[in-house]
Amino acid sequence: MHTLPLPHRNGIGSSSHSGLCQICKIWCRCLSLMLQGVDLSANNVAITMGPKGRTVIIEQSWGSPKVTKDGVTLATKLVQDAANNTNEEAGVGTTTATVATISANGDKEIRNIISAVMKKVGRKNVIIVKDGKTLSDELEIIEGMKFDQGYISPYFINTSKGQKYEFQDTYVLLSEKKISSVQSIVLALEIASAYCKPLVVIAEDVDGEGLSTLVLNRLNVGLQVVAVKNQLKDMAITTGGVVFEEELTLNLEDVWPHDLGKVGEVIRLDVTTSEYEKEKLNEWLAKLSEGVAVLKIGGTSDVEVHEKKDRVTDALNATRAAVEEDIVLGGSCALLRCIQPWTPANEDQKIGIEIIKRKLEISPMTIKIMQSSSEVGCDAMVGDFMNMVEKGITDPTKVVSTALLDAAGVASLLTTAEVVVTEIPKEENDPGMGAMGGMGAGIGGGMF
Repeated sequence: MHTLPLPHRNGIGSSSHSGLCQICKIWCRCLSLMLQGVDLSANNVAITMGPKGRTVIIEQSWGSPKVTKDGVTLATKLVQDAANNTNEEAGVGTTTATVATISANGDKEIRNIISAVMKKVGRKNVIIVKDGKTLSDELEIIEGMKFDQGYISPYFINTSKGQKYEFQDTYVLLSEKKISSVQSIVLALEIASAYCKPLVVIAEDVDGEGLSTLVLNRLNVGLQVVAVKNQLKDMAITTGGVVFEEELTLNLEDVWPHDLGKVGEVIRLDVTTSEYEKEKLNEWLAKLSEGVAVLKIGGTSDVEVHEKKDRVTDALNATRAAVEEDIVLGGSCALLRCIQPWTPANEDQKIGIEIIKRKLEISPMTIKIMQSSSEVGCDAMVGDFMNMVEKGITDPTKVVSTALLDAAGVASLLTTAEVVVTEIPKEENDPGMGAMGGMGAGIGGGMF
């Protein structure tokens, strides 16, 4: 693709990269199009906000439509990055129950669930939210632990949604030795295959032929296997497995079924590049003793379960954030109250502050709030002004601060962009039954 000098870049050009059709939007036109896209996304999210927020139905290429009030689901790509970060750091948006109720749009059932699970396992322990099999919600505390390493290769992912893998009733191979050869893991693979169980390999490192063998067995044979780097002593205590160490005479080539650890469920949410650090002794003991909480969300249909699960996840993240960094007035009052103290350090900061002020100070309601006492705000449920603290209308501090910082960051990226390169949408025609070819050669022989 040839790039024209800046004064002449006023049209639309096209290019092809790696076989993909692309279209290039230039200069001021790209800013206008981006703003239209952000406005469209923001309007969709806005109708879901607050205690009277409505749900949005999203058509999917497979399965039933998705019904949600989750802003991350509705946001689009670049704006979604900011929303995702806010959601992971702080959830939606002095007591667990209050924040959980507000974050769940006043759903007292969700409030009770969040309160119960936080009391049982605390804020820092693992809490998993998953689909239930019954009409009612269930809380189960299981023995388990959390560690801070992700999978070595993304080829181990076995779920259609999210960068994660999930196993049930799993064998665990623990090795403090580096696994580089096929011979080191072939027997463990044969055992897992013979007993029809997934295999998790946790070692100092896995590379070379060892990693290739695991990946090929995952992709070509369909064996449920994953490799993870991690320290192993605490894992052996939890799983009941043997650690194959350099000092011991045990060899990986001589592994037996009773040498493998056993766990009921393995879940890894995403790949991580963080360095593993040894935990302090009290944190290590807490990991081994307090267990993992599993929230099983019930409902009459998959659509209902998924919608409720989104709200439970948001409420859980918001509650954790509130416990971590306390709370502020809800209903956007905290942002309004902090406008006046802002003092710019230079002209650029002054422009940025003025932009935010203009977006916040946009209605007569704002003026009335600013003229009232520091704890007065508007209750969106009843449409009246009242003491927000006494009413229990609060937001986690981390939610408000993270959302503002992330929004400002993405806005800065959008305003400095001059060219946008996007793929041209392909028209999908129904091929009909006649276009379906054969099933292919099928899966080959075993890779180990």
